[in-house]
Amino acid sequence: MSAFFTEFGILSWLRVENYFHCELPKFERVHSPNFNKFLEPRYIVLHYTAGGSAAGTVDWFMNPDSKVSAHFVIERNGDITQCVSCNDIAWHCGKSEYKGQQNLNPCSIGIELANWGPLRRDVDSGMFYPVHQWYCKKTLSAEQVIYAVPGTKDCVYYHWERFPAEQLFSLALLTHCICRSYGISEMLSHAEIAPGRKIDPGPAFPLDIFKRFCQLSGKFQ
Repeated sequence: MSAFFTEFGILSWLRVENYFHCELPKFERVHSPNFNKFLEPRYIVLHYTAGGSAAGTVDWFMNPDSKVSAHFVIERNGDITQCVSCNDIAWHCGKSEYKGQQNLNPCSIGIELANWGPLRRDVDSGMFYPVHQWYCKKTLSAEQVIYAVPGTKDCVYYHWERFPAEQLFSLALLTHCICRSYGISEMLSHAEIAPGRKIDPGPAFPLDIFKRFCQLSGKFQ
């Protein structure tokens, strides 16, 4: 594969470093057992993890019993982990449909952003908690939270974890590398391909900007 990926579908960090003359995040390659062969990538699909650290998500993807994976996971500080080769099909979309295509896994590269997603606000303390607090006691301060009106009637949440600038920088870098290498020019949210079932990456994410960036990057192969 030309540009930024090897023939084995692995992001070549050396090529990235030689191209982008700036301070870059860390990159790690791990090998999730959860994949099928022969990906034909036409889209990038974005998710949030609805959890804590990216490392926790990567560990879950490494578990064969989880039956889930994505090609990349990006930590809040911008560090990138590749879990599945971009020659292979990751298991990230679930039941999905777009433009008549059922099941987007065989034709999409999945990227997970470490992010709690929707939050609840405690009136007494002023702190924010993940909606899924039954398994987590994590608190977030007001500086980590954005108020955003959901763009779909399926979503009733208005407080969301903010996506840090470092994470968005890494996503932009990764998006450029993928689009340049594979000729992809369309980015989708998980919510778009699974309406009524999924809401990620949510209204706190600047989806329209990244869709346009993906479109432009895909034109410069």
